[in-house]
Amino acid sequence: MIKRDEFAIKMLEYQLNLIGKTTEQAIDSNAQWRYEWLLSEEQSKQFREYFIKQALKTYKVPRKKVIINILNPFLLQWGLNVKKS
Repeated sequence: MIKRDEFAIKMLEYQLNLIGKTTEQAIDSNAQWRYEWLLSEEQSKQFREYFIKQALKTYKVPRKKVIINILNPFLLQWGLNVKKS
């Protein structure tokens, strides 16, 4: 289980790993990395499923609260955009 104080950084690392990037690369790149690096629709789905699974274990709250109170704010602040098909 991921500790609460490490949760956001672990999710960011997982998301970046899906596209072959690291947090170090994000720090070293320009501030626009969130908009330049894109997830495929499949990667986005994979990330959301993983995020929800880990959040349910870490926070022990209902799925609806995970989505509204944890996933959505994370995506607004740190989520990568999805490639248009």
